[in-house]
Amino acid sequence: MKRKMISIFCVLLAMSLLLCGCAADDESVSGGDVAFELSKDLIDDDIAQLKLFESGCFYISGSMTDASGETLPMEMAIKNGNSNMASQMEGVTIAFMCVDGKYYMNYPDGECVLELDEAVCREMELDPAELTFDASSIAIGDVDNSVLVSEEDALVDTEKAVCRTYQQPNGAYVKTYMKDGKMIRLQREDAQGNMTSVFDIDVLADIFPDSAVNLPSGSKLYSGTTGMMAFMLKFASAVGMDAFE
Repeated sequence: MKRKMISIFCVLLAMSLLLCGCAADDESVSGGDVAFELSKDLIDDDIAQLKLFESGCFYISGSMTDASGETLPMEMAIKNGNSNMASQMEGVTIAFMCVDGKYYMNYPDGECVLELDEAVCREMELDPAELTFDASSIAIGDVDNSVLVSEEDALVDTEKAVCRTYQQPNGAYVKTYMKDGKMIRLQREDAQGNMTSVFDIDVLADIFPDSAVNLPSGSKLYSGTTGMMAFMLKFASAVGMDAFE
């Protein structure tokens, strides 16, 4: 069971690193009673939106597709040193969070949170150093208009967009797809033009509530190895015990 939880954590870290090396109107997406918005000065500027990923303050949600063609939903928020990375297993959301320097696993639907304290990390064979999110790990590098390769009209599913292609020093490519001044897709390709990752973006914001990166109120907090087993059993009952075999 614990190894499955570790594998989920690894998937979430991998998804964050898939952004590595490189993201218009007044509409905003409502998150509770506070809007998730993109600052007006970032609209129509795909490079500025890309640089949000190394800014230490951004929210993004959508779906990530890797080179194998596997697609997973993904949500990530970074703000004031706290972080929240969420995806799904068997249709159930699980998230890893760093809040005030401590690390947690959050199962929102079960209204429970597991503190990844020293005992839990030891039992799950996790290195606490691996839980530290470094915003520089998803920095876009030297992508600017001087390395713009092409700009052309494109379709993202059925939506008309403008695709801009940038080449990085290592020969790899970053493609941004813009619609109404906002990025709706971020695609990465290797130097041979093979897709390595695609992020279809539902929401990209730099203005969002602190609640996006704080522990959910009302959730039960578990800690220690006994708490870890209680948390995992609760999560396993939702996804099916066979998922942990």
